[in-house]
Amino acid sequence: MPLAAVRWPVLAAVIMALMFIQVGHSKNTAGVSGYSTQVIVMGDSIASGYGVSDEDRWAAIFAEQTSHDLVNLGVNGASSYKLVEQALDWPSGRSQSQLDEALSVLAEADPGSVSAVTLGIGVNDWLWLRDPATNQYCVTVSTPACNDLVSNALAGVQANLHNILTQLTAALDPDTHLLVMTYFVIWNVDTTAAMNNIILTEIAEHGAIHVDLPMYFAGREPDLLADTIHPSAEGHRLLAGIFTNAIPPDSDGDGLADSVEAGLGLNAALSDTDGDGLEDGLEVLVYRSDPLAPDTDGDGCSDGAETGKDETLGGLRDPVNPWDFYDVAGSADGSADGIIDLPNDLLGVIRHFSPLGQPPYDMRYDRGPQIGEHVWNASAPDGVIDLPNDLLGVIRQLGHRCA
Repeated sequence: MPLAAVRWPVLAAVIMALMFIQVGHSKNTAGVSGYSTQVIVMGDSIASGYGVSDEDRWAAIFAEQTSHDLVNLGVNGASSYKLVEQALDWPSGRSQSQLDEALSVLAEADPGSVSAVTLGIGVNDWLWLRDPATNQYCVTVSTPACNDLVSNALAGVQANLHNILTQLTAALDPDTHLLVMTYFVIWNVDTTAAMNNIILTEIAEHGAIHVDLPMYFAGREPDLLADTIHPSAEGHRLLAGIFTNAIPPDSDGDGLADSVEAGLGLNAALSDTDGDGLEDGLEVLVYRSDPLAPDTDGDGCSDGAETGKDETLGGLRDPVNPWDFYDVAGSADGSADGIIDLPNDLLGVIRHFSPLGQPPYDMRYDRGPQIGEHVWNASAPDGVIDLPNDLLGVIRQLGHRCA
């Protein structure tokens, strides 16, 4: 079983820290503001909101965005077994498992008053497994013993998830939405993928709604995770948006519910309203670009091009940063021509070279220091046109184009 790249400098520290939160449920079961409908949130520490304040937890944001009271049953360190079997003392006064508490809440609720039930479970079943011979965590090594342990754990996830979803679907009103999430990559790519495939199979069998976290988190984990497992406040904001927009209908399948699209003035029958190559859901939830403007930052590269994978075609850029495409001149009227080249852009920077900010300083040719992981991603003008930022900046982008 090939292993994913693990963030080794922090892995040991995170494992030690998280060992202390394996048992005990979050004190996060509460109504938001007295709405007549409610949402039940079930799962592990991602559901309970470990590591962020109560108001920053995605479940609280989700409930408020959808005008529901929140019943958050998320339990730090919960596995699929614990969700079914572990008895806990709930604010209701009952002592029972998370699943049984959810079923009790559903049984007590007025008809039609539970709008949605959300579930995220499975990762803790295998995340802490160790090779008995070496005591190494199975997410970091591939051994026959670990392979057997992981295979057995995933079989348990499937059996438990099948049981959980069978009981939930039997208890739900016809109009109650059952939202089940798949996980972003947690340390081991292959095991996470295998678990997600199990979750997707059970989602399809039980007619649940898939909440696709990997689609929105992939490649952005450093910005959205606080400790390689748990979302940061920014990650929780995104999670809330993903869950909110998973509530149907989503006629065009772009990740934005029709009701949200209507509020934003978007076309609910068109996944890419402005035709820039970037779906409306990604623009709103991930990049925060304008789904009604093909080039949000006005730098000559469309939002779709800037979020692509080929930097020579404008990709691996930020659609809301107007300074990361160094095209400043070339057309007859002196405006940008869509390609960064020698006669117009590089020579233009050289002609305006002004390390002290004196004439012939022209802000169009000025860039600030590099930002982000890519050398062509520059920041806003810093008041001087100099060697480290501007000459090297335009040289690094020579040949890049956005036609």
